[in-house]
Amino acid sequence: MVVGLGMLDIFAALVLAGLWLAAGLVAGTLPYAERASRGRIVAVLFWLGVGALAARIALTAGVAGAGWWFVQDRVVLVLPLQIAAVAAVAFVARPRWRALRRPHTRRDAAHPALIAPVQVASFVGLAGVYAALGLTYPVRVGDGFVLAGATVLVGALCWIRHAMRWRRLADTAARPGPALPLRLLRTTGGALLAVVVLCGIGVGSALGTSLPASADMAGGPMDWGGGPVPAGHHGAGHAVSVRDLTGPRPDDGATVRRFTLTARERTVTIGGRRVAALTFNGQVPGPALRAYQGDVVEVTLHNALPHDGVTVHWHGYDVPNAEDGVAGVTQDAVRPGGSFTYRFRADQVGTYWYHSHELASEEVARGLFGTLVVLPRRERPADLDLTLPVHQWGERRAVTLGADTGRTRRAVDPGTTVRLRLVNTDSESHRPRLTGVAYRLVAVDGTDLHGPAPTRDRLPTLPAGGRYDLAFTMPATPVLLDTGDGASLLLGDGPAPTGQRGTPTLDLLRYGTPARTPYGAGSRFDRDFTQVFDSRIGAYDGKPTVVYTVNGRTYPDVPALGVRYGDLVRITLVNRGTESHPIHPHGHHMLVLSRNGAAPQGSPLWMDTVDVGPGEVWQVAVKADNPGIWMDHCHNLHHASAGMMFHLMYADVTSPYRVGDAAGNHPE
Repeated sequence: MVVGLGMLDIFAALVLAGLWLAAGLVAGTLPYAERASRGRIVAVLFWLGVGALAARIALTAGVAGAGWWFVQDRVVLVLPLQIAAVAAVAFVARPRWRALRRPHTRRDAAHPALIAPVQVASFVGLAGVYAALGLTYPVRVGDGFVLAGATVLVGALCWIRHAMRWRRLADTAARPGPALPLRLLRTTGGALLAVVVLCGIGVGSALGTSLPASADMAGGPMDWGGGPVPAGHHGAGHAVSVRDLTGPRPDDGATVRRFTLTARERTVTIGGRRVAALTFNGQVPGPALRAYQGDVVEVTLHNALPHDGVTVHWHGYDVPNAEDGVAGVTQDAVRPGGSFTYRFRADQVGTYWYHSHELASEEVARGLFGTLVVLPRRERPADLDLTLPVHQWGERRAVTLGADTGRTRRAVDPGTTVRLRLVNTDSESHRPRLTGVAYRLVAVDGTDLHGPAPTRDRLPTLPAGGRYDLAFTMPATPVLLDTGDGASLLLGDGPAPTGQRGTPTLDLLRYGTPARTPYGAGSRFDRDFTQVFDSRIGAYDGKPTVVYTVNGRTYPDVPALGVRYGDLVRITLVNRGTESHPIHPHGHHMLVLSRNGAAPQGSPLWMDTVDVGPGEVWQVAVKADNPGIWMDHCHNLHHASAGMMFHLMYADVTSPYRVGDAAGNHPE
């Protein structure tokens, strides 16, 4: 509903701007009109625009119930300016419109009080469109001063321009109107002025978007979530470096699972075409890593790429901070010819994945990813356990399920217990579907659900970075897993099942049965943060683009979320935009408290990637029990690379690493 009303509001803003712009252009021709009817045209166009303004006010009232975040820009800035423009026209220009119905001179029709308020309203209408596309939450005082100041400037220039013409037209009989081409040029002058002013505002804001050559992730702005600021933060002499927050030593008695990953370029065939891919060990996806609970996982990364750096991030696995694999935050990117060893204990059972976090939006898309599964040591596994990453390749949208495109078939005997582990390695959501059998959704993001009941056909949307584990017993008839994007897996012999058409998606907040959690919505939180995600047309790093913002800011200006070890943290995630934002905090799992004000009615949801849909408001709880400096970002990696990136930072943790061209580290 919020998204629909928001789109209607943008449409109303465009209609209003168009009508008021037309009214302003016609008003500029009034001194040369042969008939008095042109004044009535101005009035009709303007009041139709007022109707669009009334619609915007009604739509704003409708959206306001979803939260102040969605309407602040209109309530405090745009609508007051537009209402003021209506008042100026009503009290200054409208009386003179009436006078034009009687016999009048050209000088009467050229009075600045008749024309300037309408043309200022034209500018304000255009400014409303600019605000809808170029401003985000929160509106800052500077935004108000810029738009209000620009409106005053345009008003003054319009008044001066028309006052000069009004004085020249004192002897109307001796001064015929200008030629038609010049007349048209003059009538479009106000519109051109408005466009120049608004473009100037946009260019001025773009000039300040260049990223620094080097930035310290531990030294930027901080938000302490309303809690106390630690007195010794960064400088009490007892700070710990992220490089010291390492995994276990290999000689502590645990079984060590050793793996080697080598990043290299390779041309592979995907969907019938040759693709210049980036690979781990020459394959896409990379090797499927498996370990048992309690093992120590040791992975040595070698970089055989010709030019770019690489790292390995363990998505969803709460590793010690030094093992997190984020270039410029927890390590330097491994340069060509270099190596790095990651080591962590496999305490978390479940389905996870790994990928590069250097130039992530490019390197992951081109193939630098693989899967990680940790199995319980004393639990009997399924007879058939498949891990299936879903990945989209290039602009032609070839989609692989595992390593295959199109439909693949696998023979499976009836009675076989099956577990399918779906991993979305893309930057966009997928809508998978399992037909031909009743199944249970047994785990989300590596964490088991409580009391999952059998269901058919339905699956929730699989967000970027997310994982779903499906369990069932193979029937005598085939079972089809379809990604919804052209790749599918058919288990068993015979024709593929069709399933029900139009089946709604499964709502995770209503699936399974409730259970106790160590904390929840009624707990006392030490820190409370609100992160509002939005997008606007603008510039990032000096380039025109769609910019993705957090509380109106972009990396590296987004304040880090400051916490102390042991804090219980509540985070409100708000999406003002029209695209989904799968928010992924490193090193921690989030307990979902509510979505749009409604608490979960099914199993507790522990997630490491929460897909905040357009117009949605989620509240999650995080326990600060893993010290470090942790990247948080939208896992649509293109959004992260265009600004939607921030950090969760513990007090008295520092980093010797830096991000930027000068440091050679580019995490997104």
